[in-house]
Amino acid sequence: MAPSRLDWAARLNRREFLQASAVGAGAAVLAACGSGSGGTSSNITLNALFMQQAAYSNTDVQGMTAAFQKGNPNITGKPTFVAYEALHDNIVTAAPAGTYDVVLIDVI
Repeated sequence: MAPSRLDWAARLNRREFLQASAVGAGAAVLAACGSGSGGTSSNITLNALFMQQAAYSNTDVQGMTAAFQKGNPNITGKPTFVAYEALHDNIVTAAPAGTYDVVLIDVI
């Protein structure tokens, strides 16, 4: 019997899943911002809100951000990290103001 297409997902632990989700979400948002300017070279700043958790460290996210910025010098990523207990209040407060372009949350 051939393995199911989703067998790889069953082998991921929570940390690996959250890391993949963080990278995927960030890449999708950044990719969407990359080609909308019709070829003009304007600078873009993306503000991102991340929850501090065991799945990825602030250093991991900052490293991924730096690597992305190296390949995309016209895009600046500004990650902000908050504790789990403060995430909801930060989202609710920031949403009406449009403070963050990307919000990474934990869905259990």
